[in-house]
Amino acid sequence: MPKRKKINLTCTEVTPDLPPEERARRIERFVNTLAKANGVKGYVGCKFFPDKDRGTVYIEES
Repeated sequence: MPKRKKINLTCTEVTPDLPPEERARRIERFVNTLAKANGVKGYVGCKFFPDKDRGTVYIEES
């Protein structure tokens, strides 16, 4: 079997210059879309905090 060449990939994240509130809205919308598309059980919602640059995902326990 012939050797395969290693591929080096580099990625650059392109982020538009958005106000923190708009960025938070977009992140929340993205997480909501992912959860819905993947049928996450118990998913209630999420909240992104721009001042902390992190968010919380809420899951309902069954």
